[in-house]
Amino acid sequence: MRILVLFILFFGVQLAFGQDLHFTQYGILRTYFNPAQTGDFVEDYRISGIHRNQWRNVSKPYSTFGLGGEKSGFKFLPGLGVGLHVFNDVAGTSNFTTNRLAADLAYHIPLFDSTHQLSLGVTPEFIFQSVDLNRLTFGDQYLGNNNTINNPTGEVRGNISGSKPNFTIGANYKVFFNNRQVLQIGGVYANLSTPEVIEGNQSSFQSRYLAAISYQFPIARNLLLAPNAYYNLQGNFKELFGGLNAEWILKNGRFNYQSLLFGVMHRWQDAWAASVGLKYQNWQFGFAYDVNTSAFNTATEYRGAYELGFVYVFNVFNESHRRFKTCPTFI
Repeated sequence: MRILVLFILFFGVQLAFGQDLHFTQYGILRTYFNPAQTGDFVEDYRISGIHRNQWRNVSKPYSTFGLGGEKSGFKFLPGLGVGLHVFNDVAGTSNFTTNRLAADLAYHIPLFDSTHQLSLGVTPEFIFQSVDLNRLTFGDQYLGNNNTINNPTGEVRGNISGSKPNFTIGANYKVFFNNRQVLQIGGVYANLSTPEVIEGNQSSFQSRYLAAISYQFPIARNLLLAPNAYYNLQGNFKELFGGLNAEWILKNGRFNYQSLLFGVMHRWQDAWAASVGLKYQNWQFGFAYDVNTSAFNTATEYRGAYELGFVYVFNVFNESHRRFKTCPTFI
């Protein structure tokens, strides 16, 4: 099984290429990645946040921010997970802004004496977009050698905006060989309503399909490895991202968990990325940096993006009743 999964993860990386809105640390804000992972953790609550700053050498940097909160399990429905996440992306000189406000809902179904788990999730959301065309200059503003934003233009100017509802569904399947060895396979169908958020711009959110796989296993008493990959398909755009995460466990006491995280990832024909992180008690912190390797590196000068992320999990019970997860999985 281990050889087969490793073959799929690493040799399958040669199937596709592309660039789309993404996070390198996609294990941080998991509900955005796949709604089926909402509430899929041992503790009662989880709060996650991530910030990405991209292409600092190209015009105005592209800035992306996400924040989410989740509740795991209810007395009347132990397998239910609910959450809420917000998402903000600001791109380029025109301040092209995309905001998302999303509710997340998932149900986790244990199978085969809880050694397998099927999770199904849905995310209804509202997408808000705006763009400031007053910040842009156009071709007809070239007057001799002079081109400024103050020169006259026949193009439409002003601020335009819009909002539309949208829906995403997802599924995730886990196989627990033991508490340190876990295989996960997930799939997502996003943008079911293909909304054209700003009317008349002939640009809609096309349907997006995602497939993901992760396999965590120990290679030593205090060292876990997790090769992982996902494939995104949206219209004519394709993205394949794969890599290897590692967790070195420093302390594994009942109420004293500490570990260091490392990762190396590759976005096919686009970028290489490295990540480091720390888990301390109920907190996880992560930092990642992308180095652009595509033809776009002429403009970026090989400077890609940096990311900062955190996760905080906690319980409402006293410490004596606290549930504890020895080795949390990567995806």
